[in-house]
Amino acid sequence: MKSTAKGITLFVISLFCWWQLYLGVRRLTDPGLIAVYLTFALTSLHFAFVSLRLVHRIKGWLGMIDAIIIEVRPDRINARHLLSSKSYSPVRNNVHPRSLTGSFHELEGEFKAVITQLRSSRWSTVSICIEMFGLDDGGYTNIELRAFREAALGGGANHIVIAGDLAGDRDITKVLLSAE
Repeated sequence: MKSTAKGITLFVISLFCWWQLYLGVRRLTDPGLIAVYLTFALTSLHFAFVSLRLVHRIKGWLGMIDAIIIEVRPDRINARHLLSSKSYSPVRNNVHPRSLTGSFHELEGEFKAVITQLRSSRWSTVSICIEMFGLDDGGYTNIELRAFREAALGGGANHIVIAGDLAGDRDITKVLLSAE
């Protein structure tokens, strides 16, 4: 709610600046003042879009969000697109006897291959849920979780959720499409 109020405020400020620009172009001859109003109007409009998450909402309405579940196992990666029937299961070259991540650059390349195969268009936002199976004696460390998150970002994901408390596909889909 707090970001929504901030976004609406910034949007109103942006409209005010655009109105001043409209009036100023007819009245003002100082190009410096017009540049200041233009810069402030564009900046506040940008931050309004960011705080309201309008781009993500518009992409959701247009169906331009790819929700993907990636199951990482020691020997393979099973990935499936939640909104279509596409799936992809490459064999992992990156096997390590004690760690599920293995080589970071190999893991990033594997995520990039999965996202390339399952992405519907290059303009879509990719939201990923990563589930890890195997090699979890004592649980996964924060370093391993961060490595998975960074590898997914490097592979082209925009929003990453590490599965933990999410129960089923319905919960995962809701979280991935809302990007919260």
